[in-house]
Amino acid sequence: MNATETLGSAVRHGYRNLVGTIVVSLLVSLSLAPLVGTLRVGTSLAVLGGLWTTSLLLGITLVGGFRFATTVAERGVPIAVLPHLRAAVAAPGTGLGIGIVTFLVTVASLALALLTPSAFRAVATGVAAFLLVDWFLLLAFAVPELGSGQTLRVALRAGIERLLVAPSAVALFFAVSLLCALVAGVTVVTIGLFLPGALCLLAAHVTAAVDSDRAADGAASQAS
Repeated sequence: MNATETLGSAVRHGYRNLVGTIVVSLLVSLSLAPLVGTLRVGTSLAVLGGLWTTSLLLGITLVGGFRFATTVAERGVPIAVLPHLRAAVAAPGTGLGIGIVTFLVTVASLALALLTPSAFRAVATGVAAFLLVDWFLLLAFAVPELGSGQTLRVALRAGIERLLVAPSAVALFFAVSLLCALVAGVTVVTIGLFLPGALCLLAAHVTAAVDSDRAADGAASQAS
């Protein structure tokens, strides 16, 4: 995979689809509203309810964002974002599945970090962060299938396969994602307006490059 070419395409196509990227980012940010609202209530049950609602909304929104990002990566031209968002809402099964797993992973990570005895809490917190990052990477590398409407099980299986066969792409995506988060962290507005949509586009372009390399390798092996 040519990292420079892949990142250049992501930036170029993102610029051409700036409005759609902002819309996806805003919807992802708005999906956090139930959790933020219940955090002010302060009770554990309320926070869990807010996290549940946020996770479900986030899952559906991400599927819409993945549909949009996959189409942008394939065509490389300005794309209308609303049809992809409507499609995710009209068929919410995969999005709800993502939301449920996201809720379970988040609750497990929080429980691990908060309920572990203090002597082992640092290690437990590291494991909890590792679980969350792994789930983030798995979703990112399943974007082509999630964006084309395949089931969550098929998409996650394909994501795992990409993670295993393309470690350099994983490292690139993780490093660039971290850099984008740090840059966006300068202002909260930047995070809410650009980061989620930009990461969707980045994931779509990286996975497209991985699939292209695998197809080329397969063709070369058959020719030989």
